[in-house]
Amino acid sequence: MQANVTASGDNMAPDSNDHNHLHSTDTNDSKHKDLMTSVARAASYNIILQLMFRVLTFVINAILLRYITKDLLGIVNVRLTLLYSTILFVGREPFRKACLTKTPERISYQEVVNIAWCSPIVGAAVSCVLSYIWVYHLESPPPEYVDSYKVGVVCFSLSAILEMCSEPVYVIGQKLLYVRFRAILEGVALIIKCLMSISLVVVYPQLGILAFCCAQISFALIYTGGCYIYFGYLATAKVENFPFTSPFMFIPQRPSSGLIKIITLAVPVLTFPAVYFKVTLLPKFLVILCGQVFINRHLAGLTWSFLKQSFLKQLLTEGEKYVMTIFNILSFADQGVFDIISNLGSLVARFLFAPIEESSYLLFSQSITRGTPGSTQPKDSLHVMTEALSHMTKLLTLIGLTILVFGYSYSPLLLHIYGGQLLSTGIGPYLLRWYCVYVLLMAVNGITEAFSFATMSQVALDRYNYVMLVFTGIFLGASLLFTTYFGSAGFIMANCCNLVCRTVHSVHVIGMFYKDTGETPIRSSLVGVKVALVYAVILAVTSTSQAWFDITETVSALLHIAVGVACLLSVLLCIYFWEPQSISFLIHKFIRPMFAKKAKTT
Repeated sequence: MQANVTASGDNMAPDSNDHNHLHSTDTNDSKHKDLMTSVARAASYNIILQLMFRVLTFVINAILLRYITKDLLGIVNVRLTLLYSTILFVGREPFRKACLTKTPERISYQEVVNIAWCSPIVGAAVSCVLSYIWVYHLESPPPEYVDSYKVGVVCFSLSAILEMCSEPVYVIGQKLLYVRFRAILEGVALIIKCLMSISLVVVYPQLGILAFCCAQISFALIYTGGCYIYFGYLATAKVENFPFTSPFMFIPQRPSSGLIKIITLAVPVLTFPAVYFKVTLLPKFLVILCGQVFINRHLAGLTWSFLKQSFLKQLLTEGEKYVMTIFNILSFADQGVFDIISNLGSLVARFLFAPIEESSYLLFSQSITRGTPGSTQPKDSLHVMTEALSHMTKLLTLIGLTILVFGYSYSPLLLHIYGGQLLSTGIGPYLLRWYCVYVLLMAVNGITEAFSFATMSQVALDRYNYVMLVFTGIFLGASLLFTTYFGSAGFIMANCCNLVCRTVHSVHVIGMFYKDTGETPIRSSLVGVKVALVYAVILAVTSTSQAWFDITETVSALLHIAVGVACLLSVLLCIYFWEPQSISFLIHKFIRPMFAKKAKTT
C-alpha cells in the first residue's frame, strides 16, 4: 500500500499558512483533470475489489443455503439485516454527503472530524428506538428462535454503532482519495465475516442466530479498528500532504486550538474544577455550554438537510422489506426465499453501480459549487463534468440493458446452478427477471441522482424532502396494490415505480442546472437506435434458445450458454463500433489510469 497521497484536486488540501484549512475556490482545468483521474482510478480499483469479494460472498452464501432453514434465513437476512442497514443509513449517510460537499467557505479538517463524530451519536439514538420496536412491536419469530432473536437485535445494533465510529477517518480518507485502502479493508473484513459465519453454522449448527451475531460484531471491530490503525499510522509517520500529525486529532476538539477547556461540572455536593486536556470527548451540548464552537454551522445545516432526507430515502431503498416486516405479508420462510432472489438480482448493483455512484458523487461534489447554476460555473470545469455525466450515464445504461436482455433468458439457468430446483422452479425466475428491469432503472438513477445531489442548494435539499414524501406514498401504495395481484413480484414492481419517479426528478434538476449553458448531457447519454435494435434482436434469439434447450440436461445447458456467449460478443462489438465516444471515455478515464497506476506502483 502506497503511503503517499497527493491532495491536489481536493478542496481540503492544506495551505502553507494554515495546515488545517482547506481551499474551495481552486477551479483550474488541470486540477479538475487530476481529481477526475484520481476518482477514476479509485473507482476502478474499487470495482475490481468489490467484484472479487462479492463473488466470494456469493459462493459462501450458496453453501450456507444447504445448512440453514428458510426461517433462519428470513430472520437474519431480512429482519436483523434491515435493522442494521436502517441504523447505518440514517446515522451515517447524511454526514458523509455533507462532509464530502464542496463549500464556498473555508472549513477546517477538524470541523469535519467534529461533525463526523455526531454520526455514532445519532446512530445510537436511532438504534435504541428501532431495537425497541424490533423486539416488542414486530411479529415474533418461531419459538425456537425467540431468545436468540433478542440477542441478535442487540448485536446487529451494536455493530452498526461500532462501524459509525470510523466515520471521522472515513470522510478524511475519502477527501484525500484513500478509496483503495477502504475497499481492501472492507473486503478483508467481509471475508472474515463470511468465513466465520459458515464455520460456526457448519461446526456449531445449534448456535443459530448467534453464529451470525458473532460474525457481524467481528466485521465491525475489524473494519473500525483497521481504519484507525492505518490513518493513525499515516498521522504519526508524517506522510507528505497528510493534514494530521497525531492520531489524537481524529478526536473532537476545538478547531482553533489544540487545548480544550473542559466545563466546570456543578453537582449538589461536589464541584469538579476546570482542567485542561489535549482532547475531549464531551458531547456537543456541553461544548455549547462551555462557549466553544466545535461544529461548523454550515456543515451542521447541510447534514440536517440530508438527515431529513435519509429517512425517506431508506424507506424507498428498502421499502419492500419494511412492508413485509411491518404488515406480515410474507412468512419468514417466504421472506428468506425472496431475499435470495433479491440479493442475486442486485449483485451487479452492489459491486458495480454502488462504487461508481459513490465515486461519481465525490467527483461532482468536489468539482461543482453547490447551489450555483451551471451558467456561472467555470467553463472548463462545466465541460469536464458534462462529459463525465453524459458518458457515465450511457455506459451504465448499456450495462443495464445487457443485464436485462440476457437476464430474461438466462434467469432459470442461473438459479438452477445457484440453488438447484428449489430456486429454478416456481416463482424464482419470474422474480429475477423483474429484478433485471429494476437493475436497468437503478443504473440510470444512480448516476443522475449523484449529480443532482451534488448540485442542489440546501434550500433545494429541504424542498426535496417533500418530494421524497410523495415518492414514499407512491411506493407504499404501489407495494400494497401490486403484491395483492402479483405476489412478491409486486415489491419489485413498486421499486421500479419508485426509481422512475426519482430519475425523472433528477433529470429535471440536471436540466435546470444546465439551463442557458448550451450543454445537454442527458440527451447525449441516450443509446443509439442501431444499438437498441441489436439488443432487440439478441433478446429474440436468446429467448428462442431458452425455449428450445432443457437447462436440467448438461449438454442442452451448455448449448444455451454457447448461444448466449455468441450473442454477448456481438453486442460488445456493436457497442465498440457504434458508441466510440463512450468507449474512448471508458478507456482514457478508467482503464488506462488504472493500469498506469499499477505500472507505477510495481
